Amino acid sequence: MQKNKGAHAAINRGIGRTHGELNHNLNSDVRLHPDRCARLILSLGDKEQLAISNVRIITAEGRTAPSGHPMRSWYRTAMKLFLAEPSIGFGLLSVNFAVTTSNFLFRRSLLDKTGDFTREKLCHDWRFLLRALRFTEPVHVPEPLIDYRFHGGNTAPKLVSYQRTEGETALREYLSAVCQEAPDNHHAPSPFWWPGFFDVFTRTRRSWFANQFISDFLPLLPKAYSFKF
Repeated sequence: MQKNKGAHAAINRGIGRTHGELNHNLNSDVRLHPDRCARLILSLGDKEQLAISNVRIITAEGRTAPSGHPMRSWYRTAMKLFLAEPSIGFGLLSVNFAVTTSNFLFRRSLLDKTGDFTREKLCHDWRFLLRALRFTEPVHVPEPLIDYRFHGGNTAPKLVSYQRTEGETALREYLSAVCQEAPDNHHAPSPFWWPGFFDVFTRTRRSWFANQFISDFLPLLPKAYSFKF
């Protein structure tokens, strides 16, 4: 029996014991659609390295959560925010509508660029997504191919106190990277690939973990620094 060292450690250990090209984590609080993996694999082209789908929120008993359920209401709002943005990357920068690491199907080669899942208690999934976003534009399959079971034992409700520090760490890391060097993913939110709009976006969108604009977390660059478009 493996000692509980956190979700990130379990995921990293599982990946380390496999040898396939594609990876898909399965947490205890999710249920996969029978055709999920096949659909996501087909969605990946030659260059895409990460795919996610829509999520169906279910109760502890395994039934679709009612419309007024808090998690379902949050997800509905998250999807509206995502769909209002010009790209998947901007949507993910606004809010983690992927919900769970079990919603990731990704190529092993992506880990060579992002590194292992980090040790956050709450935001290891979002931090991985932001790291991945610098190298590949995630493919979004707009179908509920995964059920997320929301119940009293879920990790997230217990660890809301971590969302500020962990969320800020992940966001600052991403912004620092994409503001100093053009990311490999030409669709990634950055001042290099989205001149003008990136500035408007960061000044008008608030972070999901704090009531602050995303621009508040931008790195302080030298005054002489200029972006080359």
